Amino acid sequence: MRKKIFSILCLTFLLAPLFFQTGTLAASSDDWSMFRGNLNNVGTSSTAPATTNDVLWKLDTGIPLGSSVAIVDGNSYVGTNNGAVYCINAADGSQVWKVSISQSYRAAISSSIAVADGKLYFGCYNGAVFCLDAETGNKVWSFATGNTIQSSPAVVDGYVYIGSHDNHVYCLNAGTGEKVWSYQEQGLVDSSPAVANGYVYVGSGVLEDNTDKNVYCLNAATGEKVWSYETYDGVYSSPAVVGGYLYIGGWDDKFYCLNATNGANIWTYTTGDSISASPAVSNGIVYITSWDHNVYALGAQTAIVSSTGTPTWLIGAVIVIAVAITVAVLSIVMRKKPKVKKAKR
Repeated sequence: MRKKIFSILCLTFLLAPLFFQTGTLAASSDDWSMFRGNLNNVGTSSTAPATTNDVLWKLDTGIPLGSSVAIVDGNSYVGTNNGAVYCINAADGSQVWKVSISQSYRAAISSSIAVADGKLYFGCYNGAVFCLDAETGNKVWSFATGNTIQSSPAVVDGYVYIGSHDNHVYCLNAGTGEKVWSYQEQGLVDSSPAVANGYVYVGSGVLEDNTDKNVYCLNAATGEKVWSYETYDGVYSSPAVVGGYLYIGGWDDKFYCLNATNGANIWTYTTGDSISASPAVSNGIVYITSWDHNVYALGAQTAIVSSTGTPTWLIGAVIVIAVAITVAVLSIVMRKKPKVKKAKR
């Protein structure tokens, strides 16, 4: 019996690693449901950061991509520069569905998709706002505006942070619109700021004779520069900050992972063309798009969680402990044999 118990215990520990390696992608707490992550539009998340630049998968759409990725319930959504919208399995990169809004170049989707209540919302270069069903891609409604639709500022602790083509990053009072501070870069600011832990992160684009190719970290309260990191070309992508890592794409075809505290380069991944879209981070994976037609998923999948939001490593650990305790109790019980009373003579 003791040998059987010992065998069960050994088998349990041999099977335990499976619980560390399996599971489904993120639950709602790890969703990146719209441009910059959520309604606050600050480009930050409490999800696990991507710590390596390993390519988990990539999908070639055949057309340049300027739209950022949204990730909800295990699917990623992205628009293309020829008016197509893709739904992609976030785990393996397989195409779930694809729809085309229009074949006209005027239908380019540079506005990033927002996902809410089973619907996709996004603007188009032709001036229309679309709503699609997230499960099928079928159009629910569209509304025509008077001009091109693109991106948004970041609404944070009563302040509005926004960049301008006048080379400035502004901090405004959200209630009154009064300027709190401004920081002048040497290039235009297409990049939308990310705000995290008292700092503002933003890129600078090249403008005529100005060659400002930096990623900046500014003090959110004063606008003073904390650090800058120089790339090889303009930075039009908007940054994302997760777990002390800053992620941002460059017009130099490179995607950067920087230390958010001091700006040191942690790793760089080179795509086949420029990157202008903002990255999305979920469950230890960073998702990016490039003008080389591809959607990329980078990172070691080290923080997979179950569909209930409970880390599978924790589930595995609980099972191992429970089995070990059971085996220990059985072992004790087996050692305590009942005493047999001797018959009186």
